[in-house]
Amino acid sequence: AINMLHIVATIFQTTDIRHRIVQPAVMLLEQWACCTQDVRLLALLYEFLQPAKRYSPAFFQLAGRLMRCGTEAEQETAKLLTRRVCMQAGSEEKGGLQIVIQKYCPALSRLVLGPHARLRLHAFRPLAVPSLEPVFYDPDSAQSHIKGKDPLLHETQKMKRQYKQERRGAKRQLAKDASFLRHVRANDLHAKEAAIQHDKKRIRAALDESTNNYKVMRTENARMDTKLHGSYSKNKAKKKANPRMAGNQMAQKSTD
Repeated sequence: AINMLHIVATIFQTTDIRHRIVQPAVMLLEQWACCTQDVRLLALLYEFLQPAKRYSPAFFQLAGRLMRCGTEAEQETAKLLTRRVCMQAGSEEKGGLQIVIQKYCPALSRLVLGPHARLRLHAFRPLAVPSLEPVFYDPDSAQSHIKGKDPLLHETQKMKRQYKQERRGAKRQLAKDASFLRHVRANDLHAKEAAIQHDKKRIRAALDESTNNYKVMRTENARMDTKLHGSYSKNKAKKKANPRMAGNQMAQKSTD
């Protein structure tokens, strides 16, 4: 079981507290740590807790029990060594503390003060492979409508959101294009209106200039004799009197 848990710590990401496999493994290790005394279990639990810097009371309880066991074992070892010294030493050497120190001080110093190497189940960083995480999905489940449970529904909702975003973007672009076209048309109408007003001003100026010239000519030539010689009014009476030049007499003769 410890080897299987070691494989779990190696393959999966132990920082995910809600992982479907890591969370049960941590709970199992904490349960074992409350009722057993094993250095390998302490090291394995440390491998699960250290990457996420997670606090676990079971870890410290197990470490305390192991330390107390180590102290008791050292005391028992010291007692056994003392008895062995007393058994091996002669009557003259039993009271000599110097002989005991010379014979057994190196061994005791290595046992009590010597460094204890930590137990490491693996010397490399555990690899996190998300592709190996199992995904359990039941389409008939009551929670299938929850977001993230149904992959097809999640994909459909994603496509709907993308469609809405594209449609809103198209509307904004169409509004910008319509505003640009209105601006261009307004500029064209303004240019045409300006051209028409310019032509009207030019024609009105030409007409005013012609009228002013006519008035000037009329004022300058006011005393000229423009009458025709032999006015029609002077010979009108003669024409009426002469029957050959028409008049009322010819009409009366024809009626008679």
